[in-house]
Amino acid sequence: MTTCVVDAGPLMALAKINNLALLPALFGTVWITDAVAVESVEQGLQLGAPDALIIQTAIETGWLVVNGDVSLDIAAFGLLGAGELSSIALAVARQVDWLIFDDAAAREAAQARITALNLNTKIKGTLGVLVSAYQAGLLSVDQAIEHIGMLRVRPDVWISHSLCDRVIQLLKTRASP
Repeated sequence: MTTCVVDAGPLMALAKINNLALLPALFGTVWITDAVAVESVEQGLQLGAPDALIIQTAIETGWLVVNGDVSLDIAAFGLLGAGELSSIALAVARQVDWLIFDDAAAREAAQARITALNLNTKIKGTLGVLVSAYQAGLLSVDQAIEHIGMLRVRPDVWISHSLCDRVIQLLKTRASP
């Protein structure tokens, strides 16, 4: 069974476009840390964010598992947040197959730790999840493109517009005869 740890950004982005269920379909076991649960559910509920309810339901249903925070040497990772630090630590502790991050600095820090420990954990972001869902037959190419477009125009999702455009173009070329 494939395992993954998801940071708050991708978790919230996928919930905002009603695609959170892609995570267990693609990865089986999906873990988040306490810090990510606080950021994505507790703080989201305080703000009245609909995606927080979707994430809370996934936790209550049991396929999204909150796994207590694991400590990590904060000084070694610069200015990453608690969710990012705890996600890296959990991914390392569990030696998961996938770590889902959108933040570039967090990805770099995670990759450095994974490489230093000679782990096989791979990293992808929200767009990579949508491309994987297309490759796995969970989304059509048109659906994947539509969902990336939905993320691109949301003011509360911070994924580069140029990256969205590049991934859309890649999907369009794959769909061409």
